[in-house]
Amino acid sequence: MRGYFGSDVLCPECRAEWEREKLIPCDVCGLPSMDCRCMPSALRESGAETLICLGDYSSETAIGRMILRMKRVRLRRAADFAAAQLAPGIKRELAFRGVLPENLSVTWAPRTKKAKREYGHDQAELLARALAGQLGCASEPLILRCGGGREQKKLGAQERKENVQSVFAVNPKCSAAGKTVLLVDDVVTSGATLGQACALLLSAGANLVFCAALGHSRLRKNQK
Repeated sequence: MRGYFGSDVLCPECRAEWEREKLIPCDVCGLPSMDCRCMPSALRESGAETLICLGDYSSETAIGRMILRMKRVRLRRAADFAAAQLAPGIKRELAFRGVLPENLSVTWAPRTKKAKREYGHDQAELLARALAGQLGCASEPLILRCGGGREQKKLGAQERKENVQSVFAVNPKCSAAGKTVLLVDDVVTSGATLGQACALLLSAGANLVFCAALGHSRLRKNQK
């Protein structure tokens, strides 16, 4: 049953589809989606170390359908499942860079206040906190949303970049100085949202910023 979220989070059909999607080759690097580390230019230019995702974000994919469901309904089990799926790739990246998980701080790109009021939760925060549990490290709200901005999904790439310029701020109650940070969101499209948040963290003194998301809009060769 497509889109079913039962006791095992995904029905057998959707779980098989999910596993196939993680192996679809990237159009740019040719690696399976779960091993691809290609980044949109907006995120790469922000200074992010890497981007870890599982697969393509589309209403036609199992990964995409889970993301859409997580946006609308507070699903802790889905966040735990997604975090368990992302954690192995993140651990490999940390090990490659010589970063111990216990020295990592996990944070997230906050949802708009309007959407949080409407749906009653922030799916990126749920995913980030679940990932912190999987990795054995702390999670903290290093980034605040200080403006609503326009709805990103309705904007083009340049409009997205301009839209987030004044949306985020560093949380004055937390310090990013000297920290290695894992910055989490549910989905990456143009990279503008995570790119702005990443730039803020680095300007606030973070040593390294790794990025992770459950899904991405597939990067094409002409988007490098």
